[in-house]
Amino acid sequence: MAKLKFTVEFEIDESWVADGFNPDDDQAKEMLARRLAYAQGHEMRARVIKPIDQSRAAKLMGYGSVAAMNKVRKKDGDQLLHRRGK
Repeated sequence: MAKLKFTVEFEIDESWVADGFNPDDDQAKEMLARRLAYAQGHEMRARVIKPIDQSRAAKLMGYGSVAAMNKVRKKDGDQLLHRRGK
């Protein structure tokens, strides 16, 4: 069956980024998979085409650097609102 492409743009308040919302390709696919609960992996694909500047994301989240932010994301599994012990 043919694949169809949707282009989606999110605009969110920076307070959500401060709380940890900073999606990557895996998280985009996870969001889509929640909506298409019965879809199989080969039936869908999601990717972030243009993420926000990661140094700005790190600053908003209070990490100070991209390296520090990535270290916490890797350790915590990137859980929203779990940054800095929240």
